[in-house]
Formats: sequence, C-alpha cells, structure tokens
Amino acid sequence: MRYLGVMVRKVLTAAGALVAGFHVWLFVSQLGDGRLADVSVLARWGVAAGLGVALWYLRSQNVPLFWGRKAVAIWLLAAVLHGPSLSDRLAAVDTTASAEVAAVMLQVAAGGAWLTLLVLAAVTLRRRAYATNPWLRLVSHETPLSIHRLRSTLVAPRPPPAR
Repeated sequence: MRYLGVMVRKVLTAAGALVAGFHVWLFVSQLGDGRLADVSVLARWGVAAGLGVALWYLRSQNVPLFWGRKAVAIWLLAAVLHGPSLSDRLAAVDTTASAEVAAVMLQVAAGGAWLTLLVLAAVTLRRRAYATNPWLRLVSHETPLSIHRLRSTLVAPRPPPAR
C-alpha cells in the first residue's frame, strides 16, 4: 500500500512536469513568433504567473493544492484563463463550433445544477425524517456496523479549558 502512494506521487509529479514543460514551450514559441506583443496575450501570461505564485504560496503554507476554498478558487481562475485560447482556436477552425460548444456546456451545467438540487433535497428530507421520526431511521445507533460507531470514544479527547 505504501508503494502505491509513492507511485501515485511519482506519476502526478511527472504529469505536473509535463504540463509545466508544455507551458514553457508555449511561452517560448509565442515569444519567438512575436505574439507576446499583443497586450491581451501578455496580460494572460501575467495572470498565469500570478496564479503560479498563488499556488506556490499555498504550498508553502501547507494548504492542500487540490481541495479547499483557496485552491478551488485558484484552479477556477486558471480554467477561466484558458477560455480565450480555446475560443480563439474554435473560431479559427469553424465559426459555428463555438456556438455548439457553448450550447453543450450550458446543457451540462444545467444538468449538473438539477442533479445538485436533487441531491440537496434528498439529503435535507432524509435529515428531517431522521430527526423527527425515529422509526424512519434505516440504521440505528446501536448497530455495530453503523457509520456512527466509527469513533472509538464517545467523549471529548481532552477536558474543556479551565476559566
């Protein structure tokens, strides 16, 4: 099991190195082509550098890089940063493709929103039923395999502070 964790870390490190290498290659090729003279491209690279610094700062603060509010905000900004390059490529290939991509993305987002609302409603109804009607409980607290029995102690690990 320990070997699996080491291998996953190595694979993720290699994938990160490939992504970083690709971005270095892209920057050098845009520098060579003179595309960095465009203010919007230069501004996107500046924002990308800022996001890289933000990720480095999170890492130095021992904050997880893939979950948590701060990390998710940085990754969402990185996704938004890649939007103009995707639309430029789609516009160069086909003018109707960008409209189709936008329609598909809207449908996926709407489906995800409905699914999220359904899950929230189910969780809310389940909690209300669990709190008000004990006979609706599917798993009681006394069951040895219950998820509520995962803790070994039922008391606090330390006493409250003295005043």
